[in-house]
Amino acid sequence: MNKLVNNIWNFINEFRGYKTIIELKEILVALIFLKHASDEYLSNPFTKVLVPEKSQYAFLLDNLEKVDFFNYLSKAFHTIESENVTIQNTLTTLNINHLFNNNDDIELVKSLVIKASEFNLIEDGISFSKFIGLLLSKFAIYEGKKGNDINTPYSVSHLMVQLLNPEKGHVLDSTCGIGGFFQNIEDNYPENEFQFYGQEYNESTLALAKLRFAFNEKNTIQFG
Repeated sequence: MNKLVNNIWNFINEFRGYKTIIELKEILVALIFLKHASDEYLSNPFTKVLVPEKSQYAFLLDNLEKVDFFNYLSKAFHTIESENVTIQNTLTTLNINHLFNNNDDIELVKSLVIKASEFNLIEDGISFSKFIGLLLSKFAIYEGKKGNDINTPYSVSHLMVQLLNPEKGHVLDSTCGIGGFFQNIEDNYPENEFQFYGQEYNESTLALAKLRFAFNEKNTIQFG
């Protein structure tokens, strides 16, 4: 998994100077989500996230060279949200249209679309939530102190789990960020069942948390 994250990190480093690495965070997560959702849906139509044709990654790739490709991408985000209540106000909430709003950005976005198409987490047997958590932790480290707004350091989260020793039942994190505390509990108590409740003030951070756990099958997770 670390190898995949480093692969992406090395790729986005190539665009340093044209766009900051932080500006690429949200669109990168959005594209990886869309790719994974498509892979899940095509391998199992009863998966948790329904992916209409215009939101499927293959459809995006087929229209990659269209002059109005941004419209196809925007339509893909709106369409998949309209079909899945658990991810409403996520992809369309991210700051993508504001950051990538001129003709010079189109080639960068196309490069990111192609790069995201290379990853198939299902074939690699990698948990989507763990992968996204690791990737966002990489961004948080790069951002320094500001990055802690979305991600509590793993050592702190792990200590909290050890001290609280939650064995089952309801767990509330009222400043949940991207949900690292919930992931830590699942990792430490894989046989137990929980009902997670996460509250987050920052709209973009909340969107990332919803996307991260959209495919969670075992424990119920509600964000607000």
